[in-house]
Amino acid sequence: MNISKVITTCIVLLAFVSCTDTNGWEEGTRTPSLKASFIYFPQSQIELGGTSNLSKTVQLQAVETPWKITNPASDWLEVSPMEGSGDATVTFKAKENPTSDKVRTALLSLQSMDADYSFSHSLTVNQGRANSVLNLSDQTFELTREAQIKTVSVTANTDWKATSSEDWVHLTKQSDTSLEIKVDENNESAERTAYITISGSKSSEIKIIQSGVSVTPGQTYVEFSRESQTKTVTVSSNYKWQASCSANWISLKSSPETGKLSITVTENNGTTDRTAYIKLSGNNTTEIKVTQKGIYVTINQTNFELSRESQNLNINVSSNYSWQASCSANWIHLKSSPETGKLSITVDENNGTTDRTGKISISNCNTPINVIQHGYVFDDLISELDFDTKSSTKTLNIKTDGAWTATSNKTWIHVSPKSGNGSTQLSISVDDNEGTEIRKGTVSVTVGTVTKYVSIQQTGAYFDISTSLESEIPASGGTRTITFSTSEDWTIECTNPSWVSVDKTSGTAGVNTITLTFLKNMQETTRTDITYIRTKNKNFQDIRIITAQNGIFLYISSSSGSEIPSEGGTRTVTFSTSDEWTVDCPNSSWVSVDKNSGRAGTITLVLRFSQNSSYAGRKDITYIRTKNQDLKDLEIITNQNGVEILNNGREYVDLGLPSGTLWATMNIGATSPEDYGDYFAWGETEGDTEKTAWDGSTYKWSNGGSVYTKYNASDNKTELELADDAALQNWGGDWHMPSKEQMDELCKSCIVSERTLNGVYGRMFSNNGHSIFLPAAGIKINKGISAPYSSSGFYWSRSKSYYLFFSPKVNYSVQDYQSRCYGMPVRPVLSK
Repeated sequence: MNISKVITTCIVLLAFVSCTDTNGWEEGTRTPSLKASFIYFPQSQIELGGTSNLSKTVQLQAVETPWKITNPASDWLEVSPMEGSGDATVTFKAKENPTSDKVRTALLSLQSMDADYSFSHSLTVNQGRANSVLNLSDQTFELTREAQIKTVSVTANTDWKATSSEDWVHLTKQSDTSLEIKVDENNESAERTAYITISGSKSSEIKIIQSGVSVTPGQTYVEFSRESQTKTVTVSSNYKWQASCSANWISLKSSPETGKLSITVTENNGTTDRTAYIKLSGNNTTEIKVTQKGIYVTINQTNFELSRESQNLNINVSSNYSWQASCSANWIHLKSSPETGKLSITVDENNGTTDRTGKISISNCNTPINVIQHGYVFDDLISELDFDTKSSTKTLNIKTDGAWTATSNKTWIHVSPKSGNGSTQLSISVDDNEGTEIRKGTVSVTVGTVTKYVSIQQTGAYFDISTSLESEIPASGGTRTITFSTSEDWTIECTNPSWVSVDKTSGTAGVNTITLTFLKNMQETTRTDITYIRTKNKNFQDIRIITAQNGIFLYISSSSGSEIPSEGGTRTVTFSTSDEWTVDCPNSSWVSVDKNSGRAGTITLVLRFSQNSSYAGRKDITYIRTKNQDLKDLEIITNQNGVEILNNGREYVDLGLPSGTLWATMNIGATSPEDYGDYFAWGETEGDTEKTAWDGSTYKWSNGGSVYTKYNASDNKTELELADDAALQNWGGDWHMPSKEQMDELCKSCIVSERTLNGVYGRMFSNNGHSIFLPAAGIKINKGISAPYSSSGFYWSRSKSYYLFFSPKVNYSVQDYQSRCYGMPVRPVLSK
C-alpha cells in the first residue's frame, strides 16, 4: 500500500472514531464499520470521441473493499475490468459512433460489494458524433448509346439525396445504401455527359459519359473509271443507318445488318470528271466522296510548224474512248486509228507565197492540233516612198526565194531592173514635178501569184511655215521670229513700217528665218500689223503674218482678298503691268512689302503682317499705282483674324452675336473645320460613324421601335439634360449643344454664304471680321448617309427635335424634325 493510501485510511479511521453513525463523501455513502474500508474514483464523467479517441483509462483506488461497475450500454461501450477488490486501472472503450448527427450517452454505476461498507458512485460516459461518411461504389460510368440501368452502392452515416444535371438520366433511391441510375438511349451523333450529385452531410459526384450514334465508313473516298460499275464500302456502326446521294448517276444499296454499302455508277459520257457525296444517316460529319473519270483524249503534240514541202506526220493519241479526227483545210489529209492510238497526217506542198494554217480537231478533246506551213519567202516591202519636187532616185530591197517582176503605173516613175530571181535591190526614179500639187503613183512587185505595192508620192512647189501666223507683242515692244520653208524665191511687204521693221525683205528657196521688230506702244488700245510673204509662183496666195500689240495695262493674277491668322504671316500677290509702278501701304505700322516700286512686267509682291494681339480682326488695303494716269489703282484687300481663344483645350470664335454666344471652330470628333466628325442621335452622347442602323431599334431613348421612353409627352422635357448633352459629355468644360434660339441667332446675325473649304462643300457664317465653317456632312438614316441629302448640312440643337439645315437649294433654316434616332453632327457652343 502506498503512502497516500495509508494517510487516507488513517483519516477515515479517525473520522469513524469521532463521527456519528453516518458520513457522506461525494456521491457515495458509507456506514461506520470496525473495518478500514475505502473506495475512491476521481471522475464522474468520461468524454470519448465518435470516430477517434475511442478509449480512456481512469485510476480507481480501493482499500480492502470489493467493487463492481454496472454497464447498461455494453452493446457499444466496453469497461475493463468491471469488478475487483483493490486498486485498478479502469479502461472505457467505445465502438465508433454510427451517426454523425447524434451524441450518445451511457450511465454507469460503481458500487461497493462489501455488506459492511455501503458505497455507490454514478458515472456518465458521453461519446461525440462520428465524422461524416459518404462513399460511392462507382463514380464514373462510360456507357454505350443504348438505354440501360446502373446501380451504385452508397455508404453514408447521414441521410442523402441524388440529383442529375441532365433530363436523360433518371434516378431512383432504392434504399439508404443503393441508387438506381437509368439512362435513355442517345440518338445523337455527339457524345454526351451528365453529372449526378449525391449530397448529405458531405457531397460527391458521379460522372456519366454516354457515346453517341457512330456510323464510320471504311472508306471516305471511292474512285471509279468512266465505265458503269459497282463497289462495296464497309460501314462500322452502332445504329441502323441509311445512305443517300443526290447525284442521279449514283445508286445505292444499304445493308446495316451486314455493315455493307453497295455503290453503283452509270457510264460517264462527259469529258470531265464528276464528283458526288454520299451521306450516312446518324453521322453529321463524315461523307463518302465519289469521283468518276470522264472521257479523256490526250495527244503528245499540239503544234507543228512545217516547211513548204509535202510531208507526213504521226501523232500518238491516248484515250479511253473511240475518237475521230477531222480538219477543214483541204491541204491536210487524216487517217484515224483509235485501236492503235495513232493519227496519221499528210500535208500537201504549199505553192503560195504566204504561210497557211490548219486546225485538226479530235472528238472529245479540248485541245486542237495547229499546223502552220510556210510558203515562198516574200518579205514585206517598204509601203511608201516620198520624193521632193526635183528628180531623184531611191532604192528598194526585195527579199524572196522566187522569181519576181516590177512595174510602175505612172510615166514619171521609172523602175530598174524590171524582173529577177531571188533577193535583189530595186531602183526607183522620178522626174521633176513642175506643178504645185502633190502627185502620186504605184510600183508593183509580184512573186508567183502575190503582188505587193509601194506607194510613190512627190511634192510640188510648196510654202510651209513652222510658226504661228498670229501672236501678241507686249506694249513695251519686242521682236517676233518667223521660220518658213518654200520651193520658190520670196519677198516681204510690211504694212506698218512706222512701228514695225523686218531684218530682211527677200530670199531664195529653202528654210528661211526672218525677225520682225515692234516699237513701244504708248496707246492704251491694241494695234495690229499684217506682214505679207509673197512667192514668184502665182499659184501661191500671199502668206499673212498677223501680230497684235497690246496697249499699256495693269491687272492682278491672284485673289484680291484673303485672310491672315492672328499670329501674322505673309501674303504673295502676283500682278502684271506694262508701266512702272509703286506701292502705297497705308497700314505700314503692321504691314510691310518686300519692294516699293518696279518696272513693267509680271511682278510677285510679298506682304508681311505682324502679330495681331487684339481679339478683334483688322483690315488692310494696299494700293498698286502706275505712272500712267489713265490706269486705275489696284486694291489688295487683306483681313487679319484676332486672337483665337480656347475652352478646355477646344477653340472657339466670337462672331459678335447679340447674346454673346461663342461658337466652336469644328464638330465633335473632327480634327479640322471641314472634317465631318462623329454622328449622334438626339440625346445620345456616344458618337458613331459605323452604326449598323439609325432607327428605333438602336436608339437609346426608345423601346426598340417608335415609342420614346424619355423626352416624351409624359415627362414634358423640351431641353436635353446635361447628362444627355453630347457637347458637354465629350468636350467637358463649359461646352454644350446650341439651343434653337442660338441657331436662329447664328443664321440671322451672320452673312451666310456657300463655300468649299479644302474641297469640302458647306456654309460659311461670317460677322465681326470672324467666321465659322459648317461642312455639309449629310444625315445618317437607317443604314447610312441618305443619298438625297449627301450634299446637305444637318446639325442637332439641344432643343427637342430642332436642327439647323442647309442644302444646295436652301441657304439655311432651323427646322423641327421628329426622327430623333437619325444621326447628325454636333457643333458645340459656349454661353457668356
